Amino acid sequence: MIYKEITKKIIALKNADLEFREKLIAAGKLGDGYNDEMAKIHIQNAKTLDEIIQTIGYPQLARASRSCPLPTLGHFCNVCP
Repeated sequence: MIYKEITKKIIALKNADLEFREKLIAAGKLGDGYNDEMAKIHIQNAKTLDEIIQTIGYPQLARASRSCPLPTLGHFCNVCP
């Protein structure tokens, strides 16, 4: 089902962002302005999210699942079954 693949993709985007953020924290560089590599991650994530929105539409509360595995999206996603 397309929604399961999209869910995995969104989780991967979130994890990549958080992993790089942790690297910046460990290096003591998180507060040193907007990191160029982090900006690239955010731009790529935005492009991917735009593709997802073009495919399934914008996240809607009415389509949300109580078992949503994406806590950062809470109950405002429509990628859950």
